[in-house]
Amino acid sequence: MPGSPDFSIPFRCPDDTVCVHPGREDYDARREPLTAQKARLRRILGWIVHILRSEWMSSLGNRLLIMTYRRKVRRIGRDVWMDLHIHLSGREIYVDDAVYIGPWCRLYGKGGIWIGAGTIFGPEVTVLSGMPSYEDPASLPFDAGSEPMPVRVGKGVWVGYGAILCPGIRVGEGAVIGMGAVVTEDVPSGAVVGGNPARVLRMRDPEVIRPLLREDKLFGKDRARMLRRRR
Repeated sequence: MPGSPDFSIPFRCPDDTVCVHPGREDYDARREPLTAQKARLRRILGWIVHILRSEWMSSLGNRLLIMTYRRKVRRIGRDVWMDLHIHLSGREIYVDDAVYIGPWCRLYGKGGIWIGAGTIFGPEVTVLSGMPSYEDPASLPFDAGSEPMPVRVGKGVWVGYGAILCPGIRVGEGAVIGMGAVVTEDVPSGAVVGGNPARVLRMRDPEVIRPLLREDKLFGKDRARMLRRRR
């Protein structure tokens, strides 16, 4: 019949759920309350997912992680962000304020590791702070002795994905370590290094770096202040 409704098309109910038209043969009024319950359940699940994905929940999860990591190191400063699956051993690890350490990083701190404020470690960074005794060993390939060789990473350093910091090195303030670099020697302040073994590729402008370091203009601290304002 011209102008007659098409009962095969679902319509939207007042509670914003899709219902079956009462004119259809398979219409069952008992299904309408169930449909409304499903809609409410979907909205509740949506709220839960939103909360779990929020920065507040992420920050809470990080605080719980930091509580577990504190038992494995000597010091963790304020506003530090440490991801999942970080391996910490040796306890002689000192992490200053506003540091970020990415997932799957490995810090072997028996010889001592110092990480300056505002430094960022990308994923899978490895830091070694000791060397087994192999020059005159009592067994092969080396004996049970180990020489502590502390590693010091300065303030505002960026260590790229998969970089390796070898025992006994110092990384100056504001330096950048490229992805996959193997750092075997000291890195000057403001240097950009890369390769295996790492070498200096260029130097950052000291007239830009020094004021930022002096005024504590560090990404990690800026991010922490922003998150505190949102709470």
